[in-house]
Amino acid sequence: MKLVIPAIFLAAGVRAFGASGNEARCAELGANCVASEPLNTNIYTSASGESFWNPADTAPSDKQASNDGIIGAAVAEQSGFSETPVDSGDAITALPPGHTIAWVLRQPIGGGGQSIATKFPTTSPTALRSFRFYRYYSPDHVWTDETHPLCNSGKLLQLGFRGTFTGGPLVSLDGDVSFYDVKTSLGWSQNQQDNCCMTAPGSQGVSIPSQAKLRGRWWRVEFALHNAAPGGPSAYWEMWLKNVTDNEPEIKVMDSRVAMMIGPNASFWWQTPMTDNLHPSPSPISDFAINMFRSNNGSPCDGYIAHTSVLWAAWDTDAGQRIGPACEVEGGCSSGNDTRAPERPRGLRLR
Repeated sequence: MKLVIPAIFLAAGVRAFGASGNEARCAELGANCVASEPLNTNIYTSASGESFWNPADTAPSDKQASNDGIIGAAVAEQSGFSETPVDSGDAITALPPGHTIAWVLRQPIGGGGQSIATKFPTTSPTALRSFRFYRYYSPDHVWTDETHPLCNSGKLLQLGFRGTFTGGPLVSLDGDVSFYDVKTSLGWSQNQQDNCCMTAPGSQGVSIPSQAKLRGRWWRVEFALHNAAPGGPSAYWEMWLKNVTDNEPEIKVMDSRVAMMIGPNASFWWQTPMTDNLHPSPSPISDFAINMFRSNNGSPCDGYIAHTSVLWAAWDTDAGQRIGPACEVEGGCSSGNDTRAPERPRGLRLR
């Protein structure tokens, strides 16, 4: 394993081992690709003090992430760089056959790290904004509800309208799919009920990967926000998962157009106006982030997560476009641009 090289030792123009710029899918998407960070490098340099870090496999001539609007900053930390680029070990061996990834970014055991994110420019289309990334859970990864009750673990991704982590939904994946923080105080026109949604709309009847199934595998995560602007059609979001280690079929695990009423005495609800009249307010949703937060709170929080190949995209018309796979990760795949119209979900409409 090679060490991260501090910025003061990185000569101008030097590119990291395995560097290749943006992933191929970014070029295929053309102007619709907003940013691409393969994280296929062992060098991370300071983009702003000790809080924001720039992976060296992309250069200013590439489409780089801008975490909190800082150009080149992809990774946010509280203080210093706590992540570890790795080119061997279980996170590498679990990658699919045919991959061309040399390095992935591994979180410290037990927690650490904040986000991998970008801010969409004000000129980016708002009809459809999406991002896709790959996450790995170590074989010993533990979640909040397991043997260590003080371990805060399970966060997956989060949106914002005035910077990273300034809004919702905040999505968790921990053997179930859930979200919260859809509030008027957090950039939305409606207030989500406090005890909703520990089971996300659109996930009912779907075989969500168990905690045991999540461990030791790489998962492709794609999240799409339809209409990120304050006006126009009601906003909604979808999320898909795919176990790429075992090459299992992709599953759709969230669709906020689906109304639901579950829980004791139907106390957990997500229905009109959340399904039909929800808008970012007062500003467009602009920040799309991988949420890397894990904290042991003084109690063991075993295991770690790792990430690779993050891509953000936007379209000015919504025809259900998808980002799809990174062929560098999945090996021998055909990415293509899925432009099929989004299918309206079936099910009971609660008014």
